[in-house]
Amino acid sequence: MSGDNGWTPDAEAEFVSARDLVSAVIAAYSERIDAAGGPEQADHLRAARTPYLELRARLTIEDSAEIAKISAEFPALLARVRG
Repeated sequence: MSGDNGWTPDAEAEFVSARDLVSAVIAAYSERIDAAGGPEQADHLRAARTPYLELRARLTIEDSAEIAKISAEFPALLARVRG
């Protein structure tokens, strides 16, 4: 069954979950930036965070392959960034 927008509840849930994972990675980088030992380290972390900011900005519910990749890979990425 799909809603008025044509998306299934599962597709919506997968999209929201993927977007939340990307946001969690961004937040983890932001926390590390705040705790950085100096401007060089902070700049490095900001550069590492940028692709995830861009990904979150462009991700749509129609990006099923990207959503599947995020769901598969980002939990481990999040754990690494959190250290």
